[in-house]
Amino acid sequence: RIQGALVAIDPANGYVRALVGGYDYHKSEFDRALQARRQTGSAFKPIIYSAALDTLGLTQMTVVLDAPITIGNWSPRNFKNKYYGPQILRTALAKSLNSVSVRLAERLGPRKIIDRARALGIASIDADVIVHPERDPGVFTEGDKFLGECRAKFRHAVVMLDLAWDVAGAAVGATLA
Repeated sequence: RIQGALVAIDPANGYVRALVGGYDYHKSEFDRALQARRQTGSAFKPIIYSAALDTLGLTQMTVVLDAPITIGNWSPRNFKNKYYGPQILRTALAKSLNSVSVRLAERLGPRKIIDRARALGIASIDADVIVHPERDPGVFTEGDKFLGECRAKFRHAVVMLDLAWDVAGAAVGATLA
């Protein structure tokens, strides 16, 4: 059987309303909600935007270019390869535009993003956040690359509970952790 996980947080108070760590505890004692580290994908974008707003002096009305971008030999793409040109940050986040998120991540650098994630309560984020592709080429995946000038990779694997708390906190404009 396929295994999965679910975490439901009440955004009003941060209480865990439901937590499921797998299909059958007798077949697997591994708790996927509390122990499995996952790539966060687009759910991590609000953390990047939050760091950009606070540390780069940007506002939700700041215009950033949504257009193809290439960093080294990697070219992140938007859904269906559609680009919208100049976009305000608020719209870029609502549309989950990958090229804008990558541009912001490049300007911020991994350390500021990690610091913001930890400040928002994501305690499970990897302490070893920089990986050099020349030394560790096997860790790259197509959807999880933030390459800086040093061609480093930002690896943001977190446990599901931490990410759920962060998303619930963002829903009410606060940190619940």
